[in-house]
Amino acid sequence: MKPMHSTHILRAFIKRQTATRIAWLATALFIAGCAAGGNSDVGGYFMTPGLNDTRTQAIVVGMTPAQVMAAIGKPHQRVRFGNLNATAWDYRYTDTWGY
Repeated sequence: MKPMHSTHILRAFIKRQTATRIAWLATALFIAGCAAGGNSDVGGYFMTPGLNDTRTQAIVVGMTPAQVMAAIGKPHQRVRFGNLNATAWDYRYTDTWGY
């Protein structure tokens, strides 16, 4: 095995340092986005307009994604869980219990 040359070590350090800076920048942008809230209704969170318990109860197992979007609109965000082969759709609204 050949010993690493000093330029290889320096390049590895710079790559690591750049990755760390990118991670910090992404974190800062995420926090700033959360703080900004966009079109906020409750507690600084964007709320899906017109969404309530009655509309969400219309969602049943077996509906297609198009049927769900037609019933309650586009989700605030989608999160893919590859290990479960599933995608979670996030909707923000205040239910009748105030949550």
